[in-house]
Amino acid sequence: MLDLTRTYRLSRYAFIRPADGGFRLQSLLSGWQFKIQSSSIFQLLLALTRPIKAADLIAQVPESQREKVQTFIEQCYAGGLLTEIDKNGLADEDRGSLAHWEFHDLLFHTSSRYGRNTEVIGATYRFRGKLPNEPHLSSLSDEKDFLQLPRPDTQRLQRDDVSLNSALERRRTLYGTKPISIEALGEFLYRTCRVTNITNSEDGDTYLRKVYPSGGSLHPLEIYVVASKCIGLNPGLYHYCPIDHGLAAIKNFDEDAEHLLSNAKQSVGHVVDDIPLLFVISARFRRTAWKYKSIAYQAILKEVGGLYQTMYLVATAMGLKPCALGCGNSDRFARMIGTDYYMETSVGEFILAGGD
Repeated sequence: MLDLTRTYRLSRYAFIRPADGGFRLQSLLSGWQFKIQSSSIFQLLLALTRPIKAADLIAQVPESQREKVQTFIEQCYAGGLLTEIDKNGLADEDRGSLAHWEFHDLLFHTSSRYGRNTEVIGATYRFRGKLPNEPHLSSLSDEKDFLQLPRPDTQRLQRDDVSLNSALERRRTLYGTKPISIEALGEFLYRTCRVTNITNSEDGDTYLRKVYPSGGSLHPLEIYVVASKCIGLNPGLYHYCPIDHGLAAIKNFDEDAEHLLSNAKQSVGHVVDDIPLLFVISARFRRTAWKYKSIAYQAILKEVGGLYQTMYLVATAMGLKPCALGCGNSDRFARMIGTDYYMETSVGEFILAGGD
């Protein structure tokens, strides 16, 4: 219960957004919402951005408005929009179970799960008849500057490949600088990213099957290769064509590619010289968002995780050195491949080097 003698400020999990011709004040902690209908509410909220005693805030308004203001503050407190400040200036929400939650992480979590999310969740096909869907393949797959990649000997794989259990047990993140051959690159991509089946639905869409899972079989992910030291492949940026199992040349190795490799070095927390291969995983967002509401980006990131594990296991089986990265420069990458940032850009990165 609100104590008028205590000090409060707005929670860092409170936010305002346009809605219904006005503004809506919301809390990530409770899901509570308040429609803002007057400018005086903004003045109260501005005052609450700094620690203030509830009684002092109420005393600042005309006496005729104090009862309404107190009711509003009590509603905000009950709705999780206020946090209490102790005598040392520490907010109550900065202790205990909330201390580790950043705003954007909690917003993403609550907005893509049942419970506090008030929106519909799931396969709503919300843009059917409104916006065109993304095709099952990227237009870059039609590039003329195409290099066919070597395919592995599948009989050799069946005969000599390590067991799944062995790959799982041995899987580790490993850093390396040894060059990799184009034969090894071809085998790696063949075993991790190629299309294994194509089906057509009754509604006229085409769906792909690959060796890693994808929500709704939509497969929005695209694989790009930044080659620095690959024997048999000129340095540069390439797009992987998963049906034809080949590489489409996008750009020669340039300053942008060097920046991506520099970001990769920073991401691993090591000074790793001459990263041989960097895989940049992009997403064509509308391919998934056209069908799914509330969970589209979540589904894409889960797919990246499935691809990471597939890459790790195959690299382990091949005796290569794999390393999934935690971050990359999506703005730079969208400029490099010439796409709209909001239609396609990077969502994951992965380093691969030759084994000892």
